[in-house]
Amino acid sequence: MSSENINLNKVKEFKKGFQDFINKGNIIQLAVAFILGQLFTKVVSSLATDIIMPPINYLFSDTGSSLQTLNWQLKNNIYLNYGIFLQNVFDFLSVSFILYLIVSYFSKYFSKKNQNENKMTIEHEQVKLLKEIKDVLINQNR
Repeated sequence: MSSENINLNKVKEFKKGFQDFINKGNIIQLAVAFILGQLFTKVVSSLATDIIMPPINYLFSDTGSSLQTLNWQLKNNIYLNYGIFLQNVFDFLSVSFILYLIVSYFSKYFSKKNQNENKMTIEHEQVKLLKEIKDVLINQNR
């Protein structure tokens, strides 16, 4: 009976721990961030594929076909599709570049915000210290 009690307590502890983990909100924030990341990737990929790549394909292709159709025929029905690879590399680079721009912007924004908060805190501490010095000087002159 006591081993069943111990197992029941372990199950209750596990359940409580899992509920605490879910209720913290971190898992929900992570899920939302993941979904937004997937959607953002689709938007940037579409920008690269549908807006940026057609002019590039037009400039570098004699037939006006896309990069995705570029391949080398190794044997009768065996092709090395390097165009698809180049398209994926371009998509990766464009998503990475746009993410870099966003992250660097927010880093600068939060850095400036933190600097302003630190400056205000330092100024507040200096004013407090000056008031204390003033009070000490007033008490000494009495």
